[in-house]
Amino acid sequence: MRMKNLRVVKYIAVGSIEISLHLISMLAMVNASVAGEIAIPQPPKNVDEIVKNIHDIVESDGLANEAYYSEKLGLVMQAGELSRVEEPNLKCGLATASRVDENIEKVFFYKTTPWFFDGNMIHDYRCTGAYRKDFLKNGVVRVYADVKIDPDKVCIRENDVKRYFPSGDYVDGVGGYEMRYSTADGGNIRLTIHAPPASPKCAVYVHFSKNDQ
Repeated sequence: MRMKNLRVVKYIAVGSIEISLHLISMLAMVNASVAGEIAIPQPPKNVDEIVKNIHDIVESDGLANEAYYSEKLGLVMQAGELSRVEEPNLKCGLATASRVDENIEKVFFYKTTPWFFDGNMIHDYRCTGAYRKDFLKNGVVRVYADVKIDPDKVCIRENDVKRYFPSGDYVDGVGGYEMRYSTADGGNIRLTIHAPPASPKCAVYVHFSKNDQ
């Protein structure tokens, strides 16, 4: 015990910040334990709450805040490692280009999803990360997020969307609809809600994007 006390006094005396590998290991174990006990956010209960919470994410400029995004949709996300990626991302088959830039990317996966999500949204494939942040060399941070809704569990019709996005750009397709919306307050968030051709016309795809200039 005396030796340990002397060690602490020595650290304080020299004014250095030193943490032993043993302590780092213990802190990692504590963090992992705490992370495992995080409560799953309460998901929206019905169609109105789902669309309202999507509206809140967009209008509050909360897309870049992964904790807020998760809370509003009632899901738990797992963060991947920071990695260097090419843009366009040729390895994921997104595009081909003669000039390729290298950016920093952080991908999040949906670990636990709410009742209205399509079950296929739970995965850990880097090329299909459901929530992604791109850090460009010029300081711009881009955020992309995707949601796939199970129309057999909930049907979000065009009128449900119009209740919260009356000024959206609506395109009626053959048997479906699509709504595109951009924030007007400089938040630079774009939202697309898409219902493929089906009967009834239920939204299936929701795409968020944010491009800070």
